[in-house]
Amino acid sequence: MAEQIPFSLIEKLLMKLGSSIYGEIGLMYGVRNELGKLQDKLSTIKAVLVDAEEQQQRSHAVATWVQRLKDVVYDADDLFDDFATEELRRKTEVQGRCAGQVGDFFSSSNHLAFRFKMGHRIKDIRERLDDIANETSKLNFIPRVISDVPVRNRGRETCSVVEKSHKIVGRDENKREIIELLMQSSTQENLSMVVIVGIGGLGKTTLAQLVYNDQGVVSYFNLKMWVCVSDDFDVKVLVRNIIKSATNRDVENLELDQLQKRLQEKLDGKRYLLVLDDVWNEDKREWGQFITLLPVGANGSKILVTTRSTRVASVIGIDSPYIVEGLKDDESWDLFESLAFKKGEEQMHPNLVAIGKEIVKMCKGVPLVIETLGGMLYFNTQESHWTFFNSAGFVDDHDGSITRLLSSLKGLRVMKMRFFLRYKAVSSLGKLSHLRYLDLSNGSFENLPNAITRLKHLQTLKLFYCFGLKELPRNMKKLINLRHLEIDEKNKLSYMPRGLGDLTNLQTLPLFCVGNDSGESRHKRMGRLNELRFLNNLRGQLQIKNLSNARGSEAKEAILEGKQSLECLRLDWEGQEATDESEEDESEEAVLVMESLQPHPNLKELFIICYTGVRFPNWMMNDGLDLLLPNLVKIQITSCNRSKVLPPFAQLPSLKYLVLFDLIAVECMMDYPSSAKPFFPSLKTLQLSLLPNLKGWGMRDVAAEQAPSYPYLEDLLLNNTTVELCLHLISASSSLKSLSIRCINDLISLPEGLQHLSTLQTLKIEHCYGLATLPDWIGSLTSLSNLSIECCPELRSLPEEMRSLRHLHTLEIYRCPYLYERCQKETGEDWPKISHIPEIINRGW
Repeated sequence: MAEQIPFSLIEKLLMKLGSSIYGEIGLMYGVRNELGKLQDKLSTIKAVLVDAEEQQQRSHAVATWVQRLKDVVYDADDLFDDFATEELRRKTEVQGRCAGQVGDFFSSSNHLAFRFKMGHRIKDIRERLDDIANETSKLNFIPRVISDVPVRNRGRETCSVVEKSHKIVGRDENKREIIELLMQSSTQENLSMVVIVGIGGLGKTTLAQLVYNDQGVVSYFNLKMWVCVSDDFDVKVLVRNIIKSATNRDVENLELDQLQKRLQEKLDGKRYLLVLDDVWNEDKREWGQFITLLPVGANGSKILVTTRSTRVASVIGIDSPYIVEGLKDDESWDLFESLAFKKGEEQMHPNLVAIGKEIVKMCKGVPLVIETLGGMLYFNTQESHWTFFNSAGFVDDHDGSITRLLSSLKGLRVMKMRFFLRYKAVSSLGKLSHLRYLDLSNGSFENLPNAITRLKHLQTLKLFYCFGLKELPRNMKKLINLRHLEIDEKNKLSYMPRGLGDLTNLQTLPLFCVGNDSGESRHKRMGRLNELRFLNNLRGQLQIKNLSNARGSEAKEAILEGKQSLECLRLDWEGQEATDESEEDESEEAVLVMESLQPHPNLKELFIICYTGVRFPNWMMNDGLDLLLPNLVKIQITSCNRSKVLPPFAQLPSLKYLVLFDLIAVECMMDYPSSAKPFFPSLKTLQLSLLPNLKGWGMRDVAAEQAPSYPYLEDLLLNNTTVELCLHLISASSSLKSLSIRCINDLISLPEGLQHLSTLQTLKIEHCYGLATLPDWIGSLTSLSNLSIECCPELRSLPEEMRSLRHLHTLEIYRCPYLYERCQKETGEDWPKISHIPEIINRGW
């Protein structure tokens, strides 16, 4: 097997050697001349790399030369890493010392020792490069332009094509069964799902690829699309990628509603297959939002999902997913044999065959493990090497074997160990001192061992779905090169370690937990909110959890206002258990904390969860909020049950999405009617749920000429609100496309203002127990394509004007006893009124 030439790494080293920064480092440590010689040798070697790559396929001597080159290049890269890390450490220490101690640091023995050590390492690398460069003439290499090198894809992102080099064994029956499921048509629904579930490495993606490219599947579906989902279940990104797969064109800079229109145009009326590969998301709400955006397509359309989690299948409503099992024993051996031996070689090594069969048994039929071990043992006929993998219990992930394996992985830069590692095995990762990227997602450890902090070059640490994780390493601050600490809520973390704020290179920190430093926890090295003070490079999302443990004094030091690259901020008080005696104090403390968490004006999304203050902070309540947060696009406030007055959100010039949920005390929104500022000038989506006391938006007289309107509002959800608010919002919205009315028991008939909404496409009426009739003017809703009525027991019939809804494509009726009888196909009294509708779902339950 040919070695891959490290073209990009050599190019990177040459760029570093030619930079002014490394010129200064060379002067500081007295190694400038040696670095110059390194640059010359690497340039000489670079010129022959293209020829060497081609010759190594035919020459064992060239292959050996390439391996030696890789070793020394990786050692050189390690050397530069150490220079950069030492320089960063030096600057960090200087910043933390007073001016009188700086001189002591520069003259310290540590500095001299480091200079001496690095000088020897540079000399060793240069001498090894000399030998390699001298052999280029002996091997008859021809200098060629490096731009001739074909570009390789070094990342892993699944696609619909099966790799030609991929050996596939034992999946014919699985393929046939899944194809049968995909080609089953349903008389009840045009779009349905098939979910493939199995542990990592079983070949779910490969199986989906085989199905996707089967000629029968290609002929059956009018359109096929493939999207790799992985960790990032962003609905907007998903829809965009689906469109890209369907059209081979990217659609950047479109809002979600525009993307949905594009998707509708492409899929409407077609029998399509959509593959969602490697799905992890278990959030039912997000799945619901995504599914509602998908056009139903023609009868027989299917979504094929691959996932490791049976819970994913359950969340999307699939009770009986297709479970992929491991390979059978004979299939496992056939796969291993084809990868570990050259053709016919197994007959010459009966002992290796016997050991190999024991190794295969431990693989438990998992193709990825079999392929990995088969590839590692290929070309190696030493019985002791094979015995190591057998006796160590490698496949069973015994701690000792993992430790020995990691010790042999010299120069490793990227490691993904996305399976259930135990604590001791994770501890051994500290030996891989030059790791840049480490993914420990799905680990089964409770504490991340302190040995991790020896990875001084680590830039990315991923800890998704580590459900048992309780603590991060206490010396986290030693990871001075860390840029991305990617961690979600799927863990048991209750605090962040002290010193996290020293990692000033951090750009990604999605989660920060505020610890409770009272009681037994007071002895832990617990970081407070002020750890965020100097993390001004943070970008993307930041969620601050357990804010009930925070104090106003420390919140001031978080200085969120200085974090200009943050786009999404989630402030979460959930989990506080207040007593009657402490309720008032806790509420006032919450206000003080919130007062200190004013974000930068660049913020785009703000979520406030379980806030316990009796009022919102002054920076949110004053006239001028539009100047403080001019770029805010989305606000979601959930379960804040003490505040009575909402901030003047109507001022915000960029606000498109406003979601208010479970705000039982809210009575109005602060407004400044004397202001000339427009009222909700960009609002497109408004969702109001469980606001029983909200009568209106407050200080504007909604009956007067200045009554507010919502010219761009397209999506309105009203759930458990007052009838007055419902009537006002519908009458003042002229561009609605989607309206959902839920749990408004005093609503007897649909609001009159609705009849003028010629733009309305979707209307959902749910759990309105007082609703007795639908008006005749419903026929004026000329754009209506989807009508859903659920749990309206007093609704006794449908109006004659249902016949006029010529664009109505889908009618859904659930748990409406009178309508259930009257809308029975062919026999129901109301059937003639709705028989023209293509899709009708009528269920009594």
